[in-house]
Amino acid sequence: MKIPESHTTLIDAVSKVNTNVVIVLSNGAPVEMPWVNKVKGVFEGYLGGQAFGSAITNLLFGHRNPSGKLAETFPKKLSDNPSFLNFPGKQNKVEYREGLYVGYRYYDKKELQPLYSFGHGLSYTQFKYNEMIIDKESMGDEDTVEVRTSIKNIGVVAGKEVAQLYISDLTGEVDRPQKALRGFEKISLQPGEQKTIRFYLSNRDFAYFHEDYKDWVVSTGNYKILIGESSSSILLEKTIHITSTTILHNKVHRNTTIGEIYADPILSSAFQQVAQKFDLKRAASIDDSSDQDEMAQSLLQNAPLRAVIGFTNGKVTEEMLAQLIDYLNQSLEKVKHSIR
Repeated sequence: MKIPESHTTLIDAVSKVNTNVVIVLSNGAPVEMPWVNKVKGVFEGYLGGQAFGSAITNLLFGHRNPSGKLAETFPKKLSDNPSFLNFPGKQNKVEYREGLYVGYRYYDKKELQPLYSFGHGLSYTQFKYNEMIIDKESMGDEDTVEVRTSIKNIGVVAGKEVAQLYISDLTGEVDRPQKALRGFEKISLQPGEQKTIRFYLSNRDFAYFHEDYKDWVVSTGNYKILIGESSSSILLEKTIHITSTTILHNKVHRNTTIGEIYADPILSSAFQQVAQKFDLKRAASIDDSSDQDEMAQSLLQNAPLRAVIGFTNGKVTEEMLAQLIDYLNQSLEKVKHSIR
């Protein structure tokens, strides 16, 4: 991410004798800018091609208004990048360990301030975002919500603004980024002009991918709808409640607790049906408080399924436990397919 040392030396030398310095970047990716506080501004040109020179001239002299936004996060330094510890890897092997937390999602989660945020971009004018309006405050996961706001150019020159809409899942059911981009709209406005923009959000905008179900599902609960001029500059927000029509049944494994099995009506029914076959009378009577004191019941409820081997003094073997787990998961599969 470092530019050539000679370029940094040149910037330092010029900025010492002239305070009106603007840096024009011609680059294919983010770069470190240790000199950024010594200059008045930075033009991000990326890879402008054959007409790059004339385009930059028009922008520098105000014949055109720069109206772009960054489509990536600019870290302050390379080590801030979420892939820093894993790239380029060793022995021809790269592990992508960032998971969901790439780009602005990582910086949000770490509360790490980048040099320039995803979606950031200035222009020669200013814009005012007015109130956000949503056409419903609650809905089912098969419905659609309309989101709208108006933006006004309150400056003295024409310009373009890119409004960005993010969704924040407040349910806490699964690990998700603090917010995720779900739409953007670019509008051109003359001085004093105001326009309304609209977004339409549906199931997929609020969903996450469920690995066991191999499908997109929505959790029941509250979500924030956020609109801003960049990922770090959110100006408007509203909360909406979504009711999911998907009944989730988590896949059973050795460490699934007996309490979790009883909390699921499908698994509870299937478990009790095979309890006698596997000699699990004690585990099957978890809900019969008359036979168990409170502490014993709590211990049993929080015990992992693998503990049934100990409950039965070895009468249930590892092979039988594997059969039990397969049976419980097959019961879930039948229900899942019947719903679809």
